[in-house]
Amino acid sequence: MCGISGIYNLNQEQVDEQVLLDMNNSLVHRGPDAGNVQLWGNIGLGHRRLSIIDLSDSANQPMQLSDGDYNIVFNGEVYNFLEIKKELESKGYHFKTNSDTEVILTAYQEYGESCFKMFNGMFALAIYDINHKKLVLARDAFGIKPLYYFKSKDTYFFASEIKALKKHPKINLEISEQALTEYLWFGNPLGENTIYKYVNELKPGSYQVIEKDLIREEMFFSVNQVAEVEITEEQAIERISELLEKSVKRHLISDVPVGVFLSGGIDSSAITAYASKHYKGKLKTYSVGFDFDKGVNELPLAKKIAEKYDTEHHEVKVSGKDIIEVIEKLVDAHDEPFGDAADIPLYLLTAKLKREIKVVLK
Repeated sequence: MCGISGIYNLNQEQVDEQVLLDMNNSLVHRGPDAGNVQLWGNIGLGHRRLSIIDLSDSANQPMQLSDGDYNIVFNGEVYNFLEIKKELESKGYHFKTNSDTEVILTAYQEYGESCFKMFNGMFALAIYDINHKKLVLARDAFGIKPLYYFKSKDTYFFASEIKALKKHPKINLEISEQALTEYLWFGNPLGENTIYKYVNELKPGSYQVIEKDLIREEMFFSVNQVAEVEITEEQAIERISELLEKSVKRHLISDVPVGVFLSGGIDSSAITAYASKHYKGKLKTYSVGFDFDKGVNELPLAKKIAEKYDTEHHEVKVSGKDIIEVIEKLVDAHDEPFGDAADIPLYLLTAKLKREIKVVLK
């Protein structure tokens, strides 16, 4: 997890560096390993880094290609970057880092906005094309990584979290009655809506192009485009198993240790089975028990799964005595009303493990 932010002053006003720094620094919890901002007159980009692939400083962001024409801030991971890198190398490109970030930016240089449909992964990114004074934002096909933006007649700014947008003095935080209604009915605002009328979330599978006074949005993926197939139940089971194994294997690409949250249920057990098969080294698994949960105890079953796949298993005991404090922290973390109570035990578990492991599958 990293954090990105940026400003494009459509009225050509110089970006206030302190404002961008404040936006970027509000995301330090997303990226404690490194942070920087870069300005080009009326445009600026900020990044907070959590190092997962290529831990060297050369992979820090904002990153630019050698000629400086293309610049990027990126949050996420593109799992097929090595295949794309090989294709780009065959076209004569050379790479200075082992990061997926450089591959993404080079792919944009070669293919333009059509590169986004090539990426298998989760991402939110912004690319600044100096020659065309063009800022491009994109979000992965299923919206796994967040990306929020605010636009007015004279400025456009964006960030991984709404709290960073609030650092900009021109933000308008009027409540959206439509989004409030959606939250009360569904548990969260729908689509691109947020609880704030003038703050939007970039749609999954889409990108925006900001040039001078023109803002254009396009879709590069939609679930409605997925064609139905006629297969038997046995074929479906086999195909899902193949795809799940392939997906888990891709998620293990990392230069830091990877673990699994193991509840003992079907989904986490399947992930543990495939991860232990393909992980280089001894896989760490984590299960949690709560003193406020009087229902089914998942620890014994999770332990059996861990023993079956010979993982380095850890049982974490979590107390509910500080639940009020946790809820208050989650309110601050989400930036808007959020109706999924599953975040409470997940927060308690991750708080216990935050210094032990960076990447966890769940």
